[in-house]
Parts: sequence; structure tokens; C-alpha cells
Amino acid sequence: MATDAGPTVPASSSSRNAPALFRVSAAAAERIERDDAVSAIGAPLVPIARVVSRTLVALACGHAAPIPRAKRTPRALPCFACLDGRPVERDVVLTALADASPEDLAAYLDAIDSRAGVVAPPTFRSA
Repeated sequence: MATDAGPTVPASSSSRNAPALFRVSAAAAERIERDDAVSAIGAPLVPIARVVSRTLVALACGHAAPIPRAKRTPRALPCFACLDGRPVERDVVLTALADASPEDLAAYLDAIDSRAGVVAPPTFRSA
């Protein structure tokens, strides 16, 4: 009499997939651990906007953070400057200005002038 023990998986198939399963589960556990640690501290996870230098990235909130020493750079990092309520970092602003289009630069200049209380000169259009 044969008993039905259910489907069987060949030993070679399961042993081939085991390293991949371990890598996936280790990566998931690392992400959960990191996110739990960040949420326990209270620092928000902010997306990376651009690379400022070899050791620094600009976050979408306007703060800078050191590049983590991981094989792959994560999409978001905890921003401890947001947690502390610090203003936007100068390096991030200067990098944004260097990458800005002429239209963006004009908008930034108008914002700077209005904040400084300077009345912008009228623009003349040639007809």
C-alpha cells in the first residue's frame, strides 16, 4: 500500500534555491531592523535627491547626509537634521543652484530679492 505524503521536491532543486532564499530573508530582516531603529529614534526617512560629493548626498528635505557604506545606495535615508529642526544645508542649496535651469534661477532670484526686501527692476521687452 502506498501512502500519499504529498508532493515531493527533488533535493537538488531545494538546495540550489537555499542561498537565494537566505539572501532575500537576510535583506528583508536588515530593512525591518533599520526601519524599526529609525522609527524608534523618530527621524523621518527622506528620499535621496542627488549626490553632492563622494561622501555626501542631498535629501529631498534640503538636508545633507553621509553616503552609507553599503553595496547599493538606499533610496531613502533617515534625516536627523529634520528631527532636530535644523535649516536647509548650504551645500545642498549651492548644488541645486549649480544644476538649475535659467527659469529656475530667475525664480530663485525673485525669491531671494523678495526675502531681502529688494524691489526687482522692471524687465524690458524689445518690441
